[in-house]
Amino acid sequence: MLIDPNGTVKKQVFDSISNQINEIKKTHNMNVVLISSGAVWLGRRKLPTFTSNWDKTLEKQFFASIWQPYLMEEYDKVFAKYWITISQALLTRHDFADREKYLSMRNVLNLILENDILPIINENDVLSPEELDFSDNDQLGAYVAGMLWAKYLVLISNIDWLYTMHPSKPWAKLIEYVDCIDDQILKYAEEEKSSMWTGGMKSKLNTAQLMMNLGVNMFIVNWNDHHCLIKIVKWEKVWTQFEAQKCNISWIRRWLWSGACPKWKIKLCAIIQELLQQKKRLSILLSGVQWVYWDFEKWDVIEVIWDDKKMIGYGISKYDSDELKTLYQKTDEQKNNYIVIHTDYFMHW
Repeated sequence: MLIDPNGTVKKQVFDSISNQINEIKKTHNMNVVLISSGAVWLGRRKLPTFTSNWDKTLEKQFFASIWQPYLMEEYDKVFAKYWITISQALLTRHDFADREKYLSMRNVLNLILENDILPIINENDVLSPEELDFSDNDQLGAYVAGMLWAKYLVLISNIDWLYTMHPSKPWAKLIEYVDCIDDQILKYAEEEKSSMWTGGMKSKLNTAQLMMNLGVNMFIVNWNDHHCLIKIVKWEKVWTQFEAQKCNISWIRRWLWSGACPKWKIKLCAIIQELLQQKKRLSILLSGVQWVYWDFEKWDVIEVIWDDKKMIGYGISKYDSDELKTLYQKTDEQKNNYIVIHTDYFMHW
C-alpha cells in the first residue's frame, strides 16, 4: 500500500498513517505497533537499471538492504511532525521459533511501548532465508499480536473486506462479521495474489483463525478509505470483523501456537486421537505414542500427528528421540509412567 503499481512512493499514505496513529495514541490512549513492508520494491526503484543473474532470494536481500534506511527515514519525517519517536525491529521467522529470542523480543517491545515509542516492524529480508521466512506480513503481524497479547490486529491492504465470492463478481455479498471460521467461510476465499503484495484472502482467513483462537479481534480494511484506522477505534463500520474467542492460554502455549517451529514428529495411537478429538486437554503418555520420526533433543518442539499424518498440534518433549526409542521397549503398563509431553506444554489445534 506504500507504493503504486508503477513503483512510486505514495507520500499521502505515509501522511495518513502518521496522522491516524497520532490520534489513536494521543486521543484514544492506545498503544500501536506498525508492521510495514516495501523495502524490497522500493530498493528496486532505487536501482531501476540494475540487473544480475543472482537467485531470487539473494536479489531480495540485496534490494532490502538498500532501501530499509530510506523507508525508516520516511517514517521518521512524518511522525516527527507529531513528536512521536519511532523504533525499528527487523525480525526473522527464527526469532519467533527460538524460545529465548522470543522472550527477549517480547520484553524489548513491551519496554518500547511502555515508553510511548512507536515500534515499526518488518521482516528482516536481508537475513531471512527463503525456506524459513514469513509467508506474508499477515503472518508476521499475527505472531507479533499473539506475542504482545494485543487486543486488535488490523490488516490493511488492497483486498476489500470479505465477500461470499471474488468482489469483482456482481452477485458477491459483503460479510461484515465472522464469529466462527467454518468450511463455508473458507469456501469464500479465492487464492488471488497481487503482483506486488503477497497474502490473499485465504492467508487472511488463516490469520483470522489464529487470532480468534488467541483472543485477538481481527479486522480487514481497504486503504482506499484513508480514515479506516480511526473508524475502527470509533466502531464505525468499515471492515470485516473476526470476533475473538474467550481463551486463557499461558505464554508458553501461546508461543507454541504462534511462533514455535517443530524439529521432528511423533505419531499418536487411535485412543489418544479419540480423546483429543473430544477436545480433552491431556498429557501425552509414552503408551499413547505409536511412532517417533527422526531425531530431536530433550525440550525440543515436536509436531504431533495422526495416523493419516495430519498435524494436530505442537508440544515440548521431555525426552530426546533416542530415549523414547529405548523406553518404547518397556511393557504397556510401564509406558504409562512416562509423560512425553505434559499438558502445559502441548498446544492442540
